[in-house]
Amino acid sequence: MDENQQVNAVKVVKARKIIFFQLASIPLLAAILCVFVRLVKQTPAVIIIETAAGTLIFIAAVNLILNILSIVSGKNLSFPIRTNFMLTHMLLPSSLLIGRALFSKDVLHKSFITYSNKVVSSKNAKFKGHEILVLLPRCIQNADCKNAVIKDILKCASCGKCDVAEINKLIAGTGIKAAVVTGGTQARALLTELHPKAVIAVACERELVSGIIDSNMVYVYGLLNVRPNGPCYNTRAYMPDLKSTIDSILSK
Repeated sequence: MDENQQVNAVKVVKARKIIFFQLASIPLLAAILCVFVRLVKQTPAVIIIETAAGTLIFIAAVNLILNILSIVSGKNLSFPIRTNFMLTHMLLPSSLLIGRALFSKDVLHKSFITYSNKVVSSKNAKFKGHEILVLLPRCIQNADCKNAVIKDILKCASCGKCDVAEINKLIAGTGIKAAVVTGGTQARALLTELHPKAVIAVACERELVSGIIDSNMVYVYGLLNVRPNGPCYNTRAYMPDLKSTIDSILSK
């Protein structure tokens, strides 16, 4: 096994929990559909609904298999990104429900974030700087800072107490936009306003999963924040991951 194959094998291991539970959710959904077929009177309208549901489950299964092959091979073998995530999100609630019997929600969320990142990365998409938006959580700003970086991160005083100044330096001259947001509502408003083609989001597990689901019309790369002081207080971005993600998607 060469180095690339080893790296891709590790990617599958990190995402295997959510992959397994998505696989498990397919027969569960199929079983629910079968029960529905037996219990409900078969009128033409019901038959059409059942056929459509069965077709969607089948396509979702094919999509999952193609995603796994894409992660393993590092090649773009899966459906277009919008179709892909519509089908992936269709399986997510049932896979999380099954998974909660064995693992915590945070563990499953981390697995889903890894899985989502690997699927998106397998597309090998490149973007111009102005097409990329970096979203940062409000808690990344030092709690004692009085500068209004939520409105404009260029107002950062570069005191070094948080990562905002370093992120400004990282994206300087690239055309990449970055914003500190207070939550999902403000993040969605920015997506509507700026229409980025790719989003790099730094946040906790819950916010990332919610953001990935809400933003399935664009490429979303989710990066877990670092919480040296606990959740939602003076969090940090893991700069090596942020830099490598930018380098991997920014067109030269």
